[in-house]
Amino acid sequence: MSRQELKNTVIYTFLSFLPATTQLILLPLYMQKLSVAQFGIFQGMTIVQVLVATLFGLSLHASVARYYFSYRHDSIRIKDYLGSIFWFLTLLSAIVFGIGLIAGTFLFDLFYKSDTLDYYPYGIIAVSTGLLNVTVPMFLVVFRIIQHLKAFTLISLTSFLGNLISQVVVLVYLDGSVINLMLGKLWVIAGIYAFLAYYTITRYGFALKKNYLKPSLYFAVPLLPYSLLSWFYIFNDNTIILRFLDEDALGIYNFAVNLAAAVELLVVSVSQAVQPKIFELFTQKKNEQQVKDLHFNYKMIMEISILAIAGLVLIGQNLFLIIPKAEYEKAALYVPLLGIGFLFRVYQIIYTMPLFYQRKTQVFFYLTLGSVVVGFVFHWFLIAYIGLWAAIWAGVLARAIQVPVLYYLAQKHAYFKYSFKDMYAVPLFFMSILGIISYVQVYWNTSLWIGSTLFFVGVFAYFLYSNIHLIRSKIHL
Repeated sequence: MSRQELKNTVIYTFLSFLPATTQLILLPLYMQKLSVAQFGIFQGMTIVQVLVATLFGLSLHASVARYYFSYRHDSIRIKDYLGSIFWFLTLLSAIVFGIGLIAGTFLFDLFYKSDTLDYYPYGIIAVSTGLLNVTVPMFLVVFRIIQHLKAFTLISLTSFLGNLISQVVVLVYLDGSVINLMLGKLWVIAGIYAFLAYYTITRYGFALKKNYLKPSLYFAVPLLPYSLLSWFYIFNDNTIILRFLDEDALGIYNFAVNLAAAVELLVVSVSQAVQPKIFELFTQKKNEQQVKDLHFNYKMIMEISILAIAGLVLIGQNLFLIIPKAEYEKAALYVPLLGIGFLFRVYQIIYTMPLFYQRKTQVFFYLTLGSVVVGFVFHWFLIAYIGLWAAIWAGVLARAIQVPVLYYLAQKHAYFKYSFKDMYAVPLFFMSILGIISYVQVYWNTSLWIGSTLFFVGVFAYFLYSNIHLIRSKIHL
């Protein structure tokens, strides 16, 4: 990887990560300004928004990452392809919005039994926000591939600053109502969509050709059940916790999970930033340099992720020590185990890249279905007996059961062998150390900051040692 490519990877990773940090930053303000009922409604409508964007985005952004490389050498075909994807998603969103105007109230009443939570205005705002968001992921993929940093930066900063400023204004200077918070998010995404529509019209024109849509849909649609199952897995635990435990337990759980989500966002952002380079390497004939570059990129994903997990443990656990409400300190005990769970998420990402490129996406549905079943059963039958530990372990096990299958399939399509040291020995060693630290903290009641600090120092030292040659070359340059 060249110096410029490494620099771009860092920039795109940071920008991809930035918009998703808004809720994490605003969480203390939400807790201060919103009642429990208001925050519940806001979170519930966020879930609806994510569901709509996931369902009607049809995972077509994943097909763009694959088929862009098939059409990139033909300027006419690439314009028709990208234009067709954008306008197809826009047309689909318009149709869904019209159906919602007619049947939205009926559908809302099926899922929500609250007298205050109605489709008008809550549902229609959440659905509109989700529908306007369906085209954003495909353009983030395109801008990253073509290295259009200005456009990528504009979308990321608009999403981050727009949502941050609008919600702070509503919470601090206006009435702090949920409707106004939702409207703030809606206007931000409407502005982003307007920019993307203008960009599409001026560069790709109007196109809606089924010969481009058909292969993309064939590639992407098998990923849709996978995305929906992932959505179900992410959000089913809250309901079950509230059923068997209480609001305090739910607050502690969400406090820890929201903090840990920063690591998952970083891991996904790093993988997405590197993905175009890895896909480009897959298009080359197998040679020594190709294998070397692939190993470098995979090693970088793994090492950055392990460093992020160490940072989560260090910052996350010590953050709880300065929070004035002592009951939140209980959430600190779950942070190391959440970190271990993200190691399996890293393996998932790495092993799925060859399968994405070779269009072997059908398997993801069955793998995710198995994880959902394991997680749901674990939640339902054990939360009542062992509390939040069951919820945390369910996430770890649900990810872990996918890894051996994905590894077996990836080896058949990757055309190279994964490095045992970089992919297994070092990560598992550090995660074993983290597991021991977590056990000691929980059962021996030791100080939180000692173990987390030592773990971070050890990981950081290895990170420097492992990349000493690269660091020296950059210093000399």
